[in-house]
Amino acid sequence: MACFGRAGYQATTIDRIAAEAGLSKGSVYRFFASKDDVLLAILDLYEQELNAKLTAIFAATNDPLDRIRRSLRIALAYISDRSELDRVWSEFQQHPEARDRIADVYGATRQTIEGQIQAGIDAGLLADQPVQATADMIMALHDGLLVLGQVEPGFDLLKRFDAAWPVIERALAHR
Repeated sequence: MACFGRAGYQATTIDRIAAEAGLSKGSVYRFFASKDDVLLAILDLYEQELNAKLTAIFAATNDPLDRIRRSLRIALAYISDRSELDRVWSEFQQHPEARDRIADVYGATRQTIEGQIQAGIDAGLLADQPVQATADMIMALHDGLLVLGQVEPGFDLLKRFDAAWPVIERALAHR
C-alpha cells in the first residue's frame, strides 16, 4: 500500500514492493504473480477489515440511520487513518479488474444503504421518500468528502463528515 500510495501504480514495481516489505523479489513472487495481484490484495484487505467492522456495527444497533452513519464514518476513518490509501483508491479506479470489484462493493453498499433507509421508513423513523435518490445523496456525501480530502490540503475528513451528517439526518427525519 505504501508503494502504490507514494509512487502510483505505473511507477510501483515488484522490486520496490519487495524492498519496502524487506523481502526478496522471489518471496514476493511466491505469494503474488504480479503487481496487479498485490494491488488487488490491498483491495481484498480493505474489504475484509471494513466488513468485519460493519458486521460489528450492525450487531451493536438496530437504528437504521445510526447504522448508516456509523458505517460511513468507519469507512472514512479507515481511509483517513491510512494517508497512502487516498492515492491507492485512485489507482483502484484506473485498474480494470479493481474498478470492476469496486463497482461490486459500491453495489453491495448501495443495497445495504437502501435496505436501511427502507427499514427506517417502514418503522416510521424516517420520512417517506424515494429510497434510491436518498441512497444516492448519502453515497455522494461519502464520495464527495473523499475527493475533497484528496484535493484540499489539511482537509479533515472526519470533522467534515461529523458536520455534514446532522444535515442529512434532518433531511431524512420523520416529520
